[in-house]
Amino acid sequence: MSTAKFAIAPPTLLRWFEPWRAPQAEEKLADTLADTTTFNAAASAVLDGARGFGGNDFKIPLTRRTLHSVLAETTRT
Repeated sequence: MSTAKFAIAPPTLLRWFEPWRAPQAEEKLADTLADTTTFNAAASAVLDGARGFGGNDFKIPLTRRTLHSVLAETTRT
């Protein structure tokens, strides 16, 4: 049986799992209608300045589509 222990204190470990926030996207979503235009504006705010490095260029439009899909799903009634 192993007696290995974490080299990191549990509170530090838990910080790794905090949700990431994008205040610039939150501003675009605040007090607006849940529609395609709003979702695109929020995605653009998050991805402003994003650039690929050749082999991962596809991730930027993929992220845009994913954000749009998640926002649409969470606002579906």
